[in-house]
Amino acid sequence: MGQHRFTSPWYSEVRSIHAEPYENRRLAEIAERTAILEESPAHNAAVHAVRSEDAPSWFDLVTDDERRELALAEQAFADAKKALEPVKAERDATIRRLKIRCDARMRRAKEDGDD
Repeated sequence: MGQHRFTSPWYSEVRSIHAEPYENRRLAEIAERTAILEESPAHNAAVHAVRSEDAPSWFDLVTDDERRELALAEQAFADAKKALEPVKAERDATIRRLKIRCDARMRRAKEDGDD
């Protein structure tokens, strides 16, 4: 921030600066990009440069054990979703039948009104 004191017209608007140490540069960069995305500082040129696909992902910090835990949860979800497929198909078929019936009623009502 020091360089901005003399070169940036917005420096007088700065109300606070927050800095914290990180174990390594990678974690510091992730924290910085996260802060830029979440806070959208008005005069930070990086706000416009950081796109969502560049955003740090929580998944970058997941351990191997946590990845296995997530894989189990994803499999359980996939199994449950597959088990619901017949129920969804029946619901969709019911909706189609009801739409056909209602369309027929609307046509009959229109025909009756045209007489």
